[in-house]
Amino acid sequence: MLRPSGILMLVDFAPHALEFLRNEHAHRRLGFADSEVAEWCAAAGLDSAPPRHLPGDPLTVVIWTAQRRSAPRVAAEVADKRQAALVEGEVG
Repeated sequence: MLRPSGILMLVDFAPHALEFLRNEHAHRRLGFADSEVAEWCAAAGLDSAPPRHLPGDPLTVVIWTAQRRSAPRVAAEVADKRQAALVEGEVG
């Protein structure tokens, strides 16, 4: 949960092909693409900032941040969607 204008920070690896990490360190995923994280943030109603890549050897660490939209903006978006649904006859 984030308060209005709260900031979420995600830190993980960029995509890589180091399969040994699955067995030796129980990695389920071999990094995350920037676009994938951005899609998750958008689906959660968060505005994402450009990611910060910290190149390493052999892995690149990425810091993604996203901010929760302020309450009035979210409320306006919900109202707009409801209005559109009413116009299309989807909501009674």
